[in-house]
Amino acid sequence: MCDASCCGPSVVSNRRVAVNVFDHRAHNIDRLRRVISLFDWSVVTCVTEISAMYARFLEALTSLVYTNVPVNVVRLGPRDPPFITPVIKQLLRKRNYLRRRARYLEANSLAEKINLLITQSRSSNLIKLANANPKQLWAAVKSSVNTGSRNHSSAHPLLNDVHAVNDFLPAYLFILLVKDAPWLHSLHPTVLKIS
Repeated sequence: MCDASCCGPSVVSNRRVAVNVFDHRAHNIDRLRRVISLFDWSVVTCVTEISAMYARFLEALTSLVYTNVPVNVVRLGPRDPPFITPVIKQLLRKRNYLRRRARYLEANSLAEKINLLITQSRSSNLIKLANANPKQLWAAVKSSVNTGSRNHSSAHPLLNDVHAVNDFLPAYLFILLVKDAPWLHSLHPTVLKIS
């Protein structure tokens, strides 16, 4: 019952795109089923030409869906990451609304659902790249790293300085090794000296 735009259009231009997202909750779908079963289909079957009958069928079904299933409009822009689908963006909006109203338990449970959807979206995008050529792979890397600004910084400030990484990583790994290896504690104290 989801239209093609619900899966998320690829935003190529620098403009925001409005996408319709249908409310798929059970009571809306049940109402749609009931209305479809009660609909008078004689307006569709009275036509003898198959293409005209199909056009009337689509017109009737579309009007039934739009009148019985609520539609939310979500706008996707060029700065939205590729894993943000219209459904995820709608849920993010609802989560933010709940947090502004201090309904933190509901917002946190919705956040867990959003995280699961984002994980599924990212994994499906990675599965699509399984048979990609190097050019497509690098394009995917650039789109996932690029935030639209020229002064893009790394995920962690430690990674901006190569010398800090070279100093930090061996010391951190050595601490982990000492913690997991009790035999190292018996060595001379100057060997275990970490500065």
